[in-house]
Amino acid sequence: MRQGIISRIVVLLFLAIVLIGCSQTKLAEQKAIVPDPGWQQGVLANGMKYHFYSKAGEPVEIRFLIHAGSLQETEQQQGYAHFLEHMAFNGSQHFSENDVVALFEKTGVDWGNDLNAFTDYDSTVYKIALPDQTELQPALTWFRDIADGLSLKPDAIEAEKGVVLGEIRQSRPNEMPLDLQAYFALLANSEHSKRDVLGTKASIENIDAAELAAFYASWYQPDNAELVISGDFPAIQAEQLVSEMFTSWQQEPDAQQVVDFKVNPVGENPIALLAPQGQLASMSIVFDLGTRAFSDHADQQKIMNDNLLNILIEQRLRERILATNTPIHEVMAMPFDLLDRKQAVIDITFNASDRIQSQDFLAKELASLRDHGVGAVELSTALALFNSDLENIDGDWRQMTSGEIADVKVYALIDQVPVQAKEDYKTNLTAFIDSNELAQTNKALKKRLVKTTKTLFFGTEQQEQPFELERNSQAYNALFAVEGAPLLMAKTMTDFPVPSTLGVIDSIEQISPDTTQWQLGNGVEVWLKQMPAAEKQVYMYFSSLGGFSAVDPLLYPAADLTVNTFLRSGLGDFDAAQLNQYMTRNETMLEPFIDETQHGFYLQTRYDKVPLAFAALREAASHAEVNEVQFKHVQQQFASERDTWLASPGGRFNAEIYSHLYTPDSLRYIHDGKTYQAVTAEQVQQVYHQLFGENRGFKLVIVGNIKPEELVPLLTRYVANISMSKPDDYSHDVEFDNKPEDILLPISNESGMFYGVSFLAKGNAKTVDDVFAEDMMLRVFSQRATTLLREKYGLGYSPTAITITPDGSKVSQLMLEINADAGKLDQVRSAMTELINDLRSGITEEERDSAAKQMASDLKPMATNAPDTAWFMTRYLVHGYGLDAVNDPDKQIEQISRDDINHLIERLMGSKTTQLEHILMPKS
Repeated sequence: MRQGIISRIVVLLFLAIVLIGCSQTKLAEQKAIVPDPGWQQGVLANGMKYHFYSKAGEPVEIRFLIHAGSLQETEQQQGYAHFLEHMAFNGSQHFSENDVVALFEKTGVDWGNDLNAFTDYDSTVYKIALPDQTELQPALTWFRDIADGLSLKPDAIEAEKGVVLGEIRQSRPNEMPLDLQAYFALLANSEHSKRDVLGTKASIENIDAAELAAFYASWYQPDNAELVISGDFPAIQAEQLVSEMFTSWQQEPDAQQVVDFKVNPVGENPIALLAPQGQLASMSIVFDLGTRAFSDHADQQKIMNDNLLNILIEQRLRERILATNTPIHEVMAMPFDLLDRKQAVIDITFNASDRIQSQDFLAKELASLRDHGVGAVELSTALALFNSDLENIDGDWRQMTSGEIADVKVYALIDQVPVQAKEDYKTNLTAFIDSNELAQTNKALKKRLVKTTKTLFFGTEQQEQPFELERNSQAYNALFAVEGAPLLMAKTMTDFPVPSTLGVIDSIEQISPDTTQWQLGNGVEVWLKQMPAAEKQVYMYFSSLGGFSAVDPLLYPAADLTVNTFLRSGLGDFDAAQLNQYMTRNETMLEPFIDETQHGFYLQTRYDKVPLAFAALREAASHAEVNEVQFKHVQQQFASERDTWLASPGGRFNAEIYSHLYTPDSLRYIHDGKTYQAVTAEQVQQVYHQLFGENRGFKLVIVGNIKPEELVPLLTRYVANISMSKPDDYSHDVEFDNKPEDILLPISNESGMFYGVSFLAKGNAKTVDDVFAEDMMLRVFSQRATTLLREKYGLGYSPTAITITPDGSKVSQLMLEINADAGKLDQVRSAMTELINDLRSGITEEERDSAAKQMASDLKPMATNAPDTAWFMTRYLVHGYGLDAVNDPDKQIEQISRDDINHLIERLMGSKTTQLEHILMPKS
């Protein structure tokens, strides 16, 4: 699914814990946060709390929160809180072994997505998402068992060790990503550093059943637990059920009390970290913004102000990177929570050889912001994001799912903050926007950069060792101390040109009461889906068959560079920085994409900005030009990133797999940096012409609360006059080796191995039946892989089954993979063979029915989700699937039989398919 949002900040609306805002220009009112009145609260006699939120037509979401995590463990119990969470799925008073998973999967619940749990330093949360209230009582029975009825049988504990050890291998690799290293480094002075949530390899291998039971008895107490239910359910009956089922849970009079451990900041000493192979060098500045706790409007406004500063910093740095062509690959300035403390980070990535230039750039640009601030246009651009959030609050509130509502409540309970009423949040956000002033914002920006406690992190590559930490930090600080240079700020911006010649509409047809189709004179087909649920937003795709398969094979590397080149080249009279400001100020997004068999533009805009979106679309589809300077930047960046990745064990392993499976002229072949260095700007422009200058069946799909007659003048002015030629034969399908040699590479820096089997098959392009059958098949495959490889044999944490079968392609790739103990190759190979033979034998009717219910449950929200509807309509129209399956997915699901899925299994992984075993082993 492809979708985007206007704002770079995901707003959970009305919540006291939202991370949005604008500048704090006046002393905020000391007004307490008003809680959301939709929540019904209660406390049982034993101290357990419950929270209900009713929302008609929504699935029933339940969360069971225990206020205990790894910080409550003793020295002898490291990892036990998390291990206990795993044991909740391995037998209890009313459910033996994995019966709880099997029971709920039959009702349409998907293990992993709908049924799961997580543990943190101070909490453990169990969750289930039910399609409706039918299974509410069995779900509450399971949660009641979690309270004090887990079996904790020795054989189940022993079996689960392999699963948790697999999770440790996967989540705590030897080569840890830089962001995870930095996170743990920031906790170095805190109690949290002694209590990794997952525990250690030794603590799990030697887990003590008596100590596990002791932790369970100590911390799973009624006054330490909270139950959250949201969705369409009878609140009165639910309250009776909760009382009847949980009142018997006895509170121990001498139960331990939770100690609230706080994070202690690490101070301002610089820190050097070694990047894993395949990750670029970096520099980060982490600002400690103080405690996250708040209770009134003033506190919340401080959070809003902090996040406006993040937007302004990132906005300026991105624009200056484009203007100066500094060889920085990526930049971000964003908030993050370090448990009870709020942080902000500025991060840049670059090649190790460009460290000095990149760090000097950052020091100079931040000094300029410190001494001269931002301009009025920059500030109004950033504030446009918040105005958009304000305008969409009512609609976003209505669109919130019961799952989002439940999760927000749980995190609020963990953080001990209220869930804020929508109107109260709207009032506070409005006050900020209305009171915003440029001078005060620049004063706050200077305070952030000068007076806030900050830590410098240097992400280093192997070639930089030994890294001169003091020299680099001193050089940065010295340059930052120099007075910053002022910048000339843009005052005005032009619009996109208006075409003087109109196109024609050949025909119009009312397909249904809410769906209209136009056929334009240039061959473009336009579809409008009127959807009141879209509120003030309009979503559009301008897309066609083609993608990489429509490009000359000699231009595949150029096609890889095309999207980023055009994003940096600007449009019309705008350079890239101006274009970003203009589109942001007008709350409009335009995003090109090129997939294997499809390409186009995704647009999102406000109802009153639809004409601007159409103008931008026409300019992008007709007149985009490569900026050679920006092309060179993209080319160098892409080539260096590819070579860095290919130098890593994971990159080399993937390249080996794809070079064994596919021929060098295949569109799935992985090229090296040297290949991209040979690409020319003219070739990128040629790719653009082949994709957007030729009409292979372009469709313009529009979803929003907009009338057909409002679109007619826009279609003739901006779309029907787009000139496109008739294409030559364009279908270049994937070529592959029918007899590849198996791969075993002993090059990994990890202690575990990555084992996989791939299947390649060639046949006809997918039908709509195949699309649905494949989805259902993968659900069954995932369930069987988990049952056999994880639960039965304990070989790994999360075995996966995935397919690469793009719409329109005749070549399919199916992969079964697992991260496992390197010393168990024979067991893994044997178990994978057992799984493959098991899958080839076909699925049962019961499995088909469970997968059908799960898929139906997942697709149900699409009926009111405008971005999803826009993407699925586009995909199904472009590839000739029709709209029946989009309009009535339940009917399409019912048409898929067990035989349909079994025939697909035979086609994708039967005896006639090409099979490749690929294994990444440790160097040792």
